Amino acid sequence: MSESIGTRPLGRVLVTGAAGFLGRAVVDTLAAAGHDVIGVDRDLRRGRQGTEALDLTLPAQVDDLLRRTHPDTILHFAAFGAGAAGLLASAEGDPRTAVAVNVEGFAGLLDAAIRHSVGRVVWSSSTTVYGPPSTYAPRTRVTEEDVPAPTSVYGATKMIAERHANLVAERGDLSVTGLRLPLVYGPGRWYGGAQAAWMAFAEDVVHARPGDYGFSAAEEDWMFVDDAVDAVLAAARADGAMAPVYNVAGTTTSPYDAACALARGRGGDVRVSADGRERTIVLINGAAFEAATGFVPRVTVEDGVERLARALEMEATTS
Repeated sequence: MSESIGTRPLGRVLVTGAAGFLGRAVVDTLAAAGHDVIGVDRDLRRGRQGTEALDLTLPAQVDDLLRRTHPDTILHFAAFGAGAAGLLASAEGDPRTAVAVNVEGFAGLLDAAIRHSVGRVVWSSSTTVYGPPSTYAPRTRVTEEDVPAPTSVYGATKMIAERHANLVAERGDLSVTGLRLPLVYGPGRWYGGAQAAWMAFAEDVVHARPGDYGFSAAEEDWMFVDDAVDAVLAAARADGAMAPVYNVAGTTTSPYDAACALARGRGGDVRVSADGRERTIVLINGAAFEAATGFVPRVTVEDGVERLARALEMEATTS
């Protein structure tokens, strides 16, 4: 974990979505550091031993969990996902369930957190709350002052959740902060989602399988999973009042450049080209979050994709 300027104690930590990519990484990090952490998820197949079952759409179940566990901090990553499709595709395929989990379930969790005197809630929003780059042209990076204009069901659920959380924070009932994280990648990402083609490429590279891939050379915000964990914990530990929502900047790269970095120095017959596709999501300005917490990403794309490749290679040798 990186050093942050915050000294707020975490106390007992409840992590929702603990079997998901980022949630599992947060639980693993906290447990390794000796924190009192409780992981919950609706799907327990990928969670650590001891992860409890929780359905956010059942308010009585949520209330009972908080009554039994008395968490001081909640780190909320639970969102509707159907298998390996990813969060965006899952929400498009079943918008009613996406609203039930991402909006209603989140609102119920905040209600329960207020009733049971939770100290702080940090939760994962998304840069998908913003519209396409043309919405904010000619500027290339957006700040928290820019108006959300989501074009996906998933982005819309996150925007509504943000608005509700803002009202809760403004009333002073609960310290609640959402983090608009960029694309998070790295070991442990078991679903493809928006990165499905890129992850298929990575698998071909580490298995020395031939293939031809074309990726966009337009810049995007990427964040290695360890940095995403650090960002979440920096928000949870921050001293004093926090804003209701922050943009969290990662490292700017393009899918094409990241693919070249992964393939560089490895054998096989995987060919990569730039296909000319334009960027479809805005770049973000993370200055406000850095000022509030001291967080800056530490893992370069070159290091991140190398660490991902080594993890995939290890999986291949042990499977």
